[in-house]
Amino acid sequence: MKKSGRKKGKIGILAVLTAFSILFSGMSCCVPVQAANGGYNAEVDEGIAVVAVWAKGTLYVADQALNVYDQQSYDDWWGQGTGFFVGEEGEDPQYLLTNHHVVADYLEHGKGSNWEGYVGVYDSSQGLYYYFQGQFSVRVYYSEDDYDDAVVVDYLDQETDADCAILKLDQPTDQRKPLTLMVPTEEMRGETVYAVGYPAISENTMTDASKWSMADATVTTGTIGKLVTASGNRVHRIQMDAEINHGNSGGPLVTAGDGYVIGLNTNGWSEDGATLYYAVNIDHAMALMDKNNIPYTTADDKKGSPVAVVIVIVVVVILAAAAGVVVLKKKKDGKPAKASAPAGNSSAAGNSAAAGNAPKARGPVARSLAAQHNGLSVSISQKPIMVGRDRASCAIAYAEGTAGVSGKHCTIAFDLSAQSFIVTDVGSSYGTFLMSGQRLQPNVPCKLKVGDSFYVGDRANVIRLELG
Repeated sequence: MKKSGRKKGKIGILAVLTAFSILFSGMSCCVPVQAANGGYNAEVDEGIAVVAVWAKGTLYVADQALNVYDQQSYDDWWGQGTGFFVGEEGEDPQYLLTNHHVVADYLEHGKGSNWEGYVGVYDSSQGLYYYFQGQFSVRVYYSEDDYDDAVVVDYLDQETDADCAILKLDQPTDQRKPLTLMVPTEEMRGETVYAVGYPAISENTMTDASKWSMADATVTTGTIGKLVTASGNRVHRIQMDAEINHGNSGGPLVTAGDGYVIGLNTNGWSEDGATLYYAVNIDHAMALMDKNNIPYTTADDKKGSPVAVVIVIVVVVILAAAAGVVVLKKKKDGKPAKASAPAGNSSAAGNSAAAGNAPKARGPVARSLAAQHNGLSVSISQKPIMVGRDRASCAIAYAEGTAGVSGKHCTIAFDLSAQSFIVTDVGSSYGTFLMSGQRLQPNVPCKLKVGDSFYVGDRANVIRLELG
C-alpha cells in the first residue's frame, strides 16, 4: 500500500510540474513583447495607401470684385499624403488613419458639397487671385488608376491637437490589410524605426514618377531619439531621425522586425541648421478610434493581454499549492524587502520633475502651414530668421518655382521685452501680407502678436507665429 501510495504521489507531483511547464510556456507567449530586431517588415506595404484630396470644378483668375480674367476646368489632385489601414486581423479593412492636415482642405472647402471661394494669389501686384468653384473629395489610391472614395469620420485638429484623422471607405476593401498598433515605451529609445509613405520628392524624372502602388512606397530608416509631450496641448510625439517629406504625412512609423505601428509621421523641426522629425504617438489615434467604436488590432491582441498572464499565474500557484509544492518561502528574519521604484514607466515630464528640473520655457517659433513644409517649425533666437527661396540663407525655404515667393522675401524677429514678433518685408516682388489682405510696406517692421499669422505672396504660404 505504501509503495502504491508513493507512486501515486510521484505521479501527482509530476502531473502538476508538467502542467506548470505547459502553462508557463503558454504564459510566455501571452506576454507582450517589443519588436524584435530584424529590419523592415515588407508586410507593412500591404497596409498603406495614398490619400489624395481631389478637386473637380473650375479654377478662375479673378480680382476681389470677381471680375474674371482667365479660367480653366480642374480635375486633379489638390494635395496628397499617406494613410494606413486599421481593423481586426484577418478581415478586410474599411477604416484608415492619416494626419488631419492631409485632409484639411477637404474639411475647409465644403466636405464634398459644392463650394466656391478664393484659394490662392495669382498676382498680388495686380490684385488677381485664384478662385475655385466645384467640389473637393478624398480618394484613397491603391495604384495610379485604382482608388476608393472616403469620408472623414473624426479628427484631432493640427493647430491645437494631435493632427490625426480617421477615414472610412464606403465598403471594406480586399486590396489592403490592417496593420497592428503598439504604443511606444521609454525603453524603445535608440531602437530602429522605419517611416513609410509616398513623399512627393520621390516623384521625379530619376524614378519615372511614383505610380502610388504598394511597391512605390518609400521607406526611410532612423532611430527613436525620445518620447516627448508638448507643454501646452499635451500632445505625445516621437522624436526621431528618420527623414520625412511632404507626402509622407499620415504614413506609419513602424518598428523593426514586427512592423508594428507606433506613430503617424507628421512634421519636421529645423533649428540652427539641424532638422529633427516627429511622429504623433499612436495612442492619440487609438483613443479617437475608441471614441468612435472603430475596431483595431494591437500587439497585445496578438500576444495576449496582461490579464491573461495574471490568470495563468494564479492557476499555476493554486495547482502547485494543492500538490504540496512549495512556491514561496518566508524570509527567516521576517523583515519585508525594500520596495524599489519601477523603471521606465515615467513620462518625459515626470522624469524631469523627479530630477528637480524646472520646465523649459516656451520659445518663439515660426511654423509654416504650406503643404510643402509638412508642418515645419523654426525656432527664433536673438537673431532674425529669413524666409524665401534661397536655401543658403533662409530658415524657412520654399521650393524653386513656388508662386509669389522671392529668393529673400521677409524676416521674422522676436521682441523679448514686448513678447511680440516683428515681420519685415525685405523688398519682395510679390509682397508680404497680413491675413486681412493688407500688404506690408517694404523694409518697414510690422509688430504681430503670438498666435497671429501672415502669408508670403500667396495664401497657400501661411506662416503662424507661436510660442513652442
